Amino acid sequence: MAHHAFFWAGEQEAGVAAALRYAERDMKMPLTGNPDIIIERYGLLRVEDARRIGDKAALAPVKDSQKLYIIGANRIFHESQNAMLKLFEEPPTDTTLILIVPSEGDLLYTLRSRLLPLPDDAGGEVELSEEAQAFIVGGSAAREKVVEGILDDAKSD
Repeated sequence: MAHHAFFWAGEQEAGVAAALRYAERDMKMPLTGNPDIIIERYGLLRVEDARRIGDKAALAPVKDSQKLYIIGANRIFHESQNAMLKLFEEPPTDTTLILIVPSEGDLLYTLRSRLLPLPDDAGGEVELSEEAQAFIVGGSAAREKVVEGILDDAKSD
């Protein structure tokens, strides 16, 4: 069984796009006209919003056997996060939740501990710089040289 609660750290619209790709690719949900994909965007997510999200998340899926709830917040009160702890820990059956915030550091540890990072869709291939590759394959002397170069660059900025 797949995990039920994820987060995306970054710009809100990029997070929504990533969440929709996840819905289509991993959850096999059709995107067009699907009432079981709920997207809500907030500048500031308040406690009242968090409680309302919990009430809406409790509703059964309309069309499919599963529901996706995407919540984007540019800012989120600590109290709001505390109000959503139970929802993210034990969401309604067949409901997946994705929380989008600007930075992982915006999340309280208690809420963050209930979330996994949203799986990326880069195909697992990450392009590394020559510097990173040299660090990974090099011995201790080569690694020291890479670190010295990074420190030198930082001093000149």
